[in-house]
Amino acid sequence: MDYLRSEWIPCAKRWAHCYTNCVFHIGNTSTNRVESMHSSLKKWLATSTHKIDTLFLRFHTSVEGRVIELKKDLEASLSKVFALAYGPPYGNLNKEVSLWAIELMMEERGREIVRRCGCGLHETHGLPCKCKMDEYSVAGVELYPYHLHRF
Repeated sequence: MDYLRSEWIPCAKRWAHCYTNCVFHIGNTSTNRVESMHSSLKKWLATSTHKIDTLFLRFHTSVEGRVIELKKDLEASLSKVFALAYGPPYGNLNKEVSLWAIELMMEERGREIVRRCGCGLHETHGLPCKCKMDEYSVAGVELYPYHLHRF
């Protein structure tokens, strides 16, 4: 156990980073939302004298409220037009893709490929990586929603 604590545990963040760069996660690499909801549930359970069905209904209502809030935020993001995205290659993505996704693609397009691309953005977010966007650019192909992951 001492060997594990001294040699391997300090490197644990590097393991997770390597693993999460190969898995589709759309940028969700932490458990903050789950921990927040768990904390809310624990507060209700610790202070409540209600029956379990009452607790379940309250918690379910809270979760539904959070889902509605997230959907509202996503819809607001989709309805905004990104000024820099009017022209090629992002013009066809306006009001189809969130601003966050367009900003990620613009940042990726400006990145330099040192040795090889690695296609990290494609693997983790379902968005075209630098090498794919360069291929589309050379071929004169504009980006459309079908070039992206459906989520």
